[in-house]
Order: sequence, then C-alpha cells, then structure tokens
Amino acid sequence: MVLMITFVMFAGFWTDSPQFETDKGIEPGLPQDLAERLEGARAHGGAIMLVTPSAALVIEIAGKRVRALMLEDRLRRAGLPFGQARSSSNATP
Repeated sequence: MVLMITFVMFAGFWTDSPQFETDKGIEPGLPQDLAERLEGARAHGGAIMLVTPSAALVIEIAGKRVRALMLEDRLRRAGLPFGQARSSSNATP
C-alpha cells in the first residue's frame, strides 16, 4: 500500500471579482472612500496596503474604486504584481 500525501501551501492570491471580500467587507468595485473608512486606512500610491509579519494585503484602487485584492504570503512569495503599492509604501512586504 502506498500512501501519498500532498501539501498545498498558500503563496498568493489576486482577484478583481466582487465575489471575494476582505474580513471587513471590502470587495472589488467598492468606492474608495468607503473602503478607506471600513479598513481605517488611507490609500497611498493607488492602494491601501496592510502588512503583518506573515502576509501582505493590497487593496488596489483605480478610478476612485477598489480595482482588485491581492494577498501574498511573506514567507513564500508568489511574486504578485503589487505595482505602485509596493514601491510607494514604507512598509514593504
């Protein structure tokens, strides 16, 4: 008998689908001012960026609306295109 175990490790996630939202209810298509109010943070360089020791969440803003959500594991980076958010933030993931 052969036992095969597969581990799937999360590295990153990007979506512009409104079917996904953050724990605070922020989803693609939401107005920027509401996203800032819900998250309690202002957008800088086209994004709201939240960084913890283990992950980085980028709420991308375009045209005064949330364009996309990006989440990346800081230990196993997926190389997501954080764009301006990465270069404009002092708290780089």
